Amino acid sequence: MSSAAKFGIEVNFLTGRFVATCHSDRRHWEWPPHPARLYSALVAAWVDADEPDESEREALEWLETQPPPAIAATDAVPRKVKAHFVPVNDVSIIRRSWHERTAHDVADLIKQLHTELTLSNGRVTKKSARIERQLSRKQDVSAQVGRVGTTNPSYGLTMMPEQRSKQERFFPSVSPDDARVFYLWRHCAPDIVRDNLDRLLARVTRLGHSSSLVSCRAVSDSSLPPATLEAGDGPISLRSVQRGQLAELQSRFCRHAGIRPRALPFTNVRYRMNLADPRLPKDGLTTPNTSGQWIVFEFDHHSRALPATRAVEIAAAMRAAVFHYASDPIPEEIGGHRVDGAPTTAPHVAFL
Repeated sequence: MSSAAKFGIEVNFLTGRFVATCHSDRRHWEWPPHPARLYSALVAAWVDADEPDESEREALEWLETQPPPAIAATDAVPRKVKAHFVPVNDVSIIRRSWHERTAHDVADLIKQLHTELTLSNGRVTKKSARIERQLSRKQDVSAQVGRVGTTNPSYGLTMMPEQRSKQERFFPSVSPDDARVFYLWRHCAPDIVRDNLDRLLARVTRLGHSSSLVSCRAVSDSSLPPATLEAGDGPISLRSVQRGQLAELQSRFCRHAGIRPRALPFTNVRYRMNLADPRLPKDGLTTPNTSGQWIVFEFDHHSRALPATRAVEIAAAMRAAVFHYASDPIPEEIGGHRVDGAPTTAPHVAFL
């Protein structure tokens, strides 16, 4: 950024992976996580409360009026994408026509209920109570399938594994060099806004797929890293938010009710690399070079077998042990960084 960031949000991927599909290509991954995705996660955390806090809503509305954030994110290694065929949910012995008709009625009643509660500012009215009773009867599936002897055997066969239809799905993911991503703003957030956002961020448990577990927090200017991506005329297109984002998300939910297909509202923002980032080499980005001398270590055959998923931890432990016995400051050939902290362009040790 042209000036130091004064407010930021830190997202830490607890598993070291981010699983999310690109909005325009289900077989491609997304990196870094788009600002609109983060904002939607905050909104989801807010509405998931038993009684959504009005002060947290005001913090979300403040955030949507801010300029697109700069982003600090390292490179990420994508995982090879493979197709997975997942059984379709909600298979039952109810005939398909009944199932589709009932699902349509339930979605329509949910829409009516949300509309009525919105008009009454959340207060229960005679009309909303009547709709809730109708919805409860429609959702009582046991009343429809509990009649012994009336089910067509052909419907029951659809429950068998070989008969269940399967849908092709993809789970693209990336493993970032640093599991933390920062979203940076030049303006300070008012203390009350920052505190409310921090409470919301503490309740965000995932970003993207449910396997992308995260820990999030609001960060002050004293511990914010420099940006690697800045909003501007650049080749990278990311989805961001704009004024009215929260209202639009609520409006769309009233239409799809969490059941029908939906699309995330966003405004398209162009980003460019910040080559002034002191963590990058002055001559631009470099790619890892794994040529040179290899020293291969083997576990003793008496050692307890470790799964391949522990490989990163083992490499990190070896690196820490070497650093522990290295001289201070750690030589550039071992640490991979120059005295000023910038990445070295000279040959150096890597732990794989």
